[in-house]
Amino acid sequence: MQVTPEQLHAVRQGEPVRLTSPDDGVECVVLRADIYDRVSALFDDSLNDSDVGVLIERTMLDDDADDPLLESYQRYRT
Repeated sequence: MQVTPEQLHAVRQGEPVRLTSPDDGVECVVLRADIYDRVSALFDDSLNDSDVGVLIERTMLDDDADDPLLESYQRYRT
């Protein structure tokens, strides 16, 4: 399989890219390794609810760290 420059750019930006094998039509998804590592643990059925909660918390902290508007979201009350 070949990855185009546009697809490589998308992967670098954290986006998944779907590729289809020309030989047998098998569909694949290409992800950055750090993203794969974070989400693959969610598919581990040996995790208990507490483990899943920790993984979700880590992901939220990673996302919140780069959000310049986070403080304004936290002040907003409905």
